[in-house]
Amino acid sequence: MISSGSRQTSGIDSLSIHNRGWLSDQDGQLLVDTWLEVIASNPERRPPQQGDAYLHRLRDFDFERRLQTVFDTFQAHGAAIDQYLDFIHNRPSTPMVRLTLLAQLVETLDRSLNVDAPLTREVECSAKEVEKLLKTREQLRSYASTAERAVRESIRPTLSHRLSRLDRQTGKLVSDALGSGKWKSDVPAVRNAVIHGLPSAKFPTTNVIPLQVAEEILNLLCEARMLLALGFETDGVKKVLIENDSGWWGRRSDIVIYLDTFAEFAAYGRGTSGGPDA
Repeated sequence: MISSGSRQTSGIDSLSIHNRGWLSDQDGQLLVDTWLEVIASNPERRPPQQGDAYLHRLRDFDFERRLQTVFDTFQAHGAAIDQYLDFIHNRPSTPMVRLTLLAQLVETLDRSLNVDAPLTREVECSAKEVEKLLKTREQLRSYASTAERAVRESIRPTLSHRLSRLDRQTGKLVSDALGSGKWKSDVPAVRNAVIHGLPSAKFPTTNVIPLQVAEEILNLLCEARMLLALGFETDGVKKVLIENDSGWWGRRSDIVIYLDTFAEFAAYGRGTSGGPDA
């Protein structure tokens, strides 16, 4: 039903369709059965063995009110949803890979839900002016093109900005649960160090906890924002994630207990590079 309504086959192994157009097969033989099985060829997904692993229960879902929202959401944000489904059903084995994939997924989700503003003429003119100015100084000339691109990209939200926006849209569920919003700068710092090979990327070779904490924070944020996109109000999202999930307080506790490892990670970066990771 969802596949028909959304015109997508996300999560479908196979489906039966009724044939009204084909009267014969490829050999010219008349078709006896007008029903055909279509194989979707989606990546293999392993459903959770325990019911507690599902994000919400049927009792939480008002089909009459929310079904059209589900269809609309799949139509509008199919790429991000497909990535999310593939991630939760085929989680990579290492925290480093899980974190980098989740961070990329969050950026995809935010960019789909909150379309980036187009480059304005004012910004383009400013970028050209900066480039022109630097080219007049011989000692700065080699930086002109890089500076011009930097001005153009300055209007693009950073990962930290995207996390802040998604957190606001979900009623600050994650920030309230953790007692602080500092994670919105800590998580990008860990992600950036890992994907760019910054000096602090060596820290997880002896202590992988910052990666695990950052991953779990992004997990919570993704779950909350996905529920919101599927038609749940912010109060409903909190009910599903907090009241209905027997594992919520354990997940929260595992994060809060180890939040200090972000500070250790940052201190290690300062000690190895002479300054904080960008």
